[in-house]
Amino acid sequence: MPLSTTTIKRPSYLDRIGYQAGLLAGICAMVSVLILIGYQATHERIAQAFEQDQLNMLAQVLPAHLYNNDLLADARNITALTDAYGDGRLFSAKMDHQATGFAFTLTQEGYSGQIRMIMGLDPEGRILGVRVISHSETPGLGDKIEIAKDPWILSFNGHSLANTPTSDWAVQKDGGQFEAFTGATITPRAVVQAVFDGLNVYARHQHEWLPAPSPPDHESPEQEASNTQTMKQPQAPVPASDRTQRSKETHANGNQ
Repeated sequence: MPLSTTTIKRPSYLDRIGYQAGLLAGICAMVSVLILIGYQATHERIAQAFEQDQLNMLAQVLPAHLYNNDLLADARNITALTDAYGDGRLFSAKMDHQATGFAFTLTQEGYSGQIRMIMGLDPEGRILGVRVISHSETPGLGDKIEIAKDPWILSFNGHSLANTPTSDWAVQKDGGQFEAFTGATITPRAVVQAVFDGLNVYARHQHEWLPAPSPPDHESPEQEASNTQTMKQPQAPVPASDRTQRSKETHANGNQ
């Protein structure tokens, strides 16, 4: 007996434009959800890594023993820094709410492109540290501005506008006090100029950036209660004999 064959008919809805459009939309939605899940899984880790990089850089220009506040949480945007360097963030170091230092980024054109740095200062404007964040200077020559390649960047520590004359803010080849690199003068010259300019920015806005003095402490509730009680205490009555004696003295003085 010959076997019978059954032809399965293709559902007509598969050919409908609405079905195909819905199927495509469903696939796109699934892909979007997967991308969103991947973003959420990696975004937090990327943000944490970026925050840690910032803290590591700040730790090199603001010594940890100077502050007990959250540098990133207390950062604020300063118009003067935005106008000068594009990055307006001012990181304020505080010890028990008292200002102990500041840090902000600097930018300057070097030999091969822009050099980005960060500089830390104490409230008097003395340099606590300078570090290079990024640059495109020539390897083996200009890259000595990196602390990992050369200690040259440490030569700024302790300097300020008050203790270093304006004429000294240059490389030795230009009559200043800072060394240049053999075969690379433009790069250190740019860094010296950036640091000097940054000190001048701070000097112009120092009083704006320093927090206002804390108001005097108010009396504690216990002190206020004690003072109020003292004011309310009645004076001891004057004995009658004393009042008579005082009256006689007053009368006698009036007759003189």
